Amino acid sequence: MKKILIICMRTWGRMGNYEAAKKIESELASKEVFSTELICFDELVPVFSKFGLRMQEISASYYDPHIKLKLYDELIDDISSWISNFNNEQVLNESLSSVIENDFPSLIISTKGVIAKIVHAFKEKFYFDFKTVNFITNPGLLDIKIHQHFSSDLTIRTTNYYPNSDMVEKFHRLETVPLFKPVSNYQIDQQDIPSILILCNGCEEGYFDVLKTSFEHPSKPKIFMVIISNKKLYDECIDLNRKYADRACIYNTLANKDYLKLVLEASTNNRSFLYSKSGPNTVLESIRFNLPVLVHFSGLPMERWIVELTNKRKFGFCFENQSNGSSLIKKWLDNPEIVTNFKRNIELSKIDDINITLKDLPDIICDVM
Repeated sequence: MKKILIICMRTWGRMGNYEAAKKIESELASKEVFSTELICFDELVPVFSKFGLRMQEISASYYDPHIKLKLYDELIDDISSWISNFNNEQVLNESLSSVIENDFPSLIISTKGVIAKIVHAFKEKFYFDFKTVNFITNPGLLDIKIHQHFSSDLTIRTTNYYPNSDMVEKFHRLETVPLFKPVSNYQIDQQDIPSILILCNGCEEGYFDVLKTSFEHPSKPKIFMVIISNKKLYDECIDLNRKYADRACIYNTLANKDYLKLVLEASTNNRSFLYSKSGPNTVLESIRFNLPVLVHFSGLPMERWIVELTNKRKFGFCFENQSNGSSLIKKWLDNPEIVTNFKRNIELSKIDDINITLKDLPDIICDVM
């Protein structure tokens, strides 16, 4: 049985990268053709956890987008300087050796371009013969130099939609594999009352007011709220929920399959929508299930393309000032035709309308090996 290592970042991107890596591992392991292991690079090399936490702080901060961009650029410069330092190269090589020389993998999948670059350099220096796959979970990262890597045996992207086609053409071999699994096992009932899905993933500003506005609206929508890694906001929202007879379902953790069920059920009502930040996987998942999105821009450059996709294709609306969230929620609830028009646009303008899904990944990987 051939061994595959999947190397990801746990702290870079909160849910996105780590959750994507878990999906990849689960799908490959389910075929019982490969032996798989998931490794967090930022735990293997702890300084990358510090970089990841700085990234989270920038994303969650109340700064204007141009200040966030400046802070992010400074962080990327610090990461690049650390990697290029000769003494740190030895740290990277020793860390990778501790894993690779024990397991002797046939293939390594990296879910960040910066990891793919480091793994490739290690492979070339020490003449290893394992195959490499660069799995790009957010194509916006291709605009950032530390993530630009074109020498993997295979590069996988999760969406066909990406504005920078010149960058895409540089890859040795490229496949598109959406991260979303078919979810046909669910019995989904038509919803008579619209649902609002509120996903708070590290950017707390305005979310309490969004919940309060949703409670107070006369249409009394169903409310499902997921709050990731923010106990203070979670406790405040739970207290508010009690004042409204626990009308909302509020979670501080939710399995992806259960979240998808909420998305699917919400999508059966033409007035339902998602409120969150401009995370590419969150937005693409919602669009794939015909659920319009009302999202605020995180201020991070690798998410700018999802803003353009959302607003240009009219799949919903992306705005910059998080404090405007509650007034926009009220506007969408007051004017349900806004949501129904966005839903119609999604249904008429599909992206990634391809037959390949994550279940096809094992065959693609077999072909590379």
